[in-house]
Amino acid sequence: FLGTDQAFRFKTLRQRGGGIENIVVERVRAQVKDYAFYSDMLGSVKWGGEQAKRFPSAEALAAFQSSPSNVPSPDFRTITVSDVIIEDCKQLVKCIGLPERPLRNVLLRNVKGCAQQFMFLRDVKSFVLDNVDVQVADDEACIDGCEGIMLINTRLNDHQPHRVKYIGEKSTQILIN
Repeated sequence: FLGTDQAFRFKTLRQRGGGIENIVVERVRAQVKDYAFYSDMLGSVKWGGEQAKRFPSAEALAAFQSSPSNVPSPDFRTITVSDVIIEDCKQLVKCIGLPERPLRNVLLRNVKGCAQQFMFLRDVKSFVLDNVDVQVADDEACIDGCEGIMLINTRLNDHQPHRVKYIGEKSTQILIN
């Protein structure tokens, strides 16, 4: 990919339902404008209304749940991306799941590259970076409401450890090796 917004993008709105699973992507070289790996299950308030808020109001949630066209929240899971070179991007990883149904079971393996920022994860469960080697201007990983995040053999600017900033909701089971 040369000059696209994202290399790997999975997005939806809460009220669309549906989902994706068992996605495997291998051997990609990319130079992207924004995010190398991007997933957003909330969307924008412009398109999703109150449902695009992380924690919609009780009234909006009740209306959504009682709607005749009510569908379960979308489900994004079991995504593997491996053997990737990211020549340049704004941020290596930006993932926003849903509190009631997090993005889960994601593996990014054998990634080399260059990014301005490292990573932002919100409402994500079981997310693994394995053998990632990236040059970044900002090596901070922001984590919010996540569980089971693992950085294995991950090097930023040719060294470890990484800076992790916990924001918002409690995050648990974070392993940096």
